[in-house]
Amino acid sequence: MALAAGAAVVVAAIVGGVVLLNSGDGETEGRAGATAGSGKKSDKSGAEKYEGKKYRLTAPETVADSLKKESGSEAKNAPSAAFLSVFEKLGVSKARGVAASYQGGENLGRKWLKFTGVYGDVADPEKTVDRYFASMASAAGRSPGSEVSVKSEFKGSPTRLSPAGLDGDAVLKCQKVTYSTGKDVAAGDKATTMPNCVWADHTTVGILVHSHTASAISEVPLDTFGELSAQVRADTRVEIK
Repeated sequence: MALAAGAAVVVAAIVGGVVLLNSGDGETEGRAGATAGSGKKSDKSGAEKYEGKKYRLTAPETVADSLKKESGSEAKNAPSAAFLSVFEKLGVSKARGVAASYQGGENLGRKWLKFTGVYGDVADPEKTVDRYFASMASAAGRSPGSEVSVKSEFKGSPTRLSPAGLDGDAVLKCQKVTYSTGKDVAAGDKATTMPNCVWADHTTVGILVHSHTASAISEVPLDTFGELSAQVRADTRVEIK
């Protein structure tokens, strides 16, 4: 079982860690810019005032104790220039990125996640997280330019979580997203719900798309995904000295 039940079809179309951000049609940048509004001036000021430790993001071979990086996924999912340009508009200056997918566990304990990280100067971590979710929600229902046409539906509102290990100025929010191919359900292409979790601090932003096999049997609390996200943050950040 390579992925959690029902996830394989939509996973193929999650480009660079998130649906639509790498679609390259120019509309995502426009949405991101509109979402950011007139806050650019204050954002720049906030970045200049931050004097704490700075971090970059990496894609280690193992995260969260047991999830192993899929072979070739780091090169395959490397964030594009267009993707990083979107995050410049969402409040990350000097944006650089990394991405990879991970999986591990067995049977109902099987987990898969796609990690996309952006690092640079983040003036207002919570604003960046909120802008990300707002931009993605405004794009819901559209499908990216990929071989597999996938649409997304954001459920409810992003929930702020405070799991153990989420230290300092970090903000973490998670929201359940239902992905569907629009194909015949009888053919086995069912809608799949995969929580999206986003953290931001003053130097890093991490986007995680989660899939747990257990979710196919019963609802898994968002707190569970929040705890895993905090572990991934701890494993992928490296201090810049």
